[in-house]
Amino acid sequence: MRHQLLSLLVSAGSLAGCTLVDLEVEVRRACATQPPVAIEGFPETHGALEHELVFDSEALLAQFAALDAEVEFAGASVRAAGPATGLAFVEAASLEVASDDPAVAAVELHACDGDCAQADGALELAPSAALDLLAYAEAGPMTFNLGLVGSLPHEAWTMEVDVCLAAQVHYALGTSDVR
Repeated sequence: MRHQLLSLLVSAGSLAGCTLVDLEVEVRRACATQPPVAIEGFPETHGALEHELVFDSEALLAQFAALDAEVEFAGASVRAAGPATGLAFVEAASLEVASDDPAVAAVELHACDGDCAQADGALELAPSAALDLLAYAEAGPMTFNLGLVGSLPHEAWTMEVDVCLAAQVHYALGTSDVR
């Protein structure tokens, strides 16, 4: 085995400028579940809920930034738990990503009004456009601002949120990288 590896490396030396390994990796959907959030009941018959989800993206995405990579928002899922067992009361929803860095503008990732997709009692927030999230991750914690509008429950309930990302990573190892 060592002899074969040595032969490969010697042969690689004669292939100056050639690519030895070329990898393309695609992660279609990886989700991060936020801790459950307690939501107070709303006294009005119709209301709006705004909630901020902060992801310490530095640890999560720092490795992608060093590679030839794209990381995009792949969707979010919002579920109700506790007395509220579904989100049929939601008439409109929005989700945007923001950063602490004023040079990185907040961008709307999803918006629906009257046509919010639901599956198995969960509100499904699909991406409205492709957006590389690495600029947000490099600027510090990413903040996802979630807005819900509708006939919100009068009793307290718990909200659970999954934020999902997709990634494409390209890595090439050339003979000039082998020493």
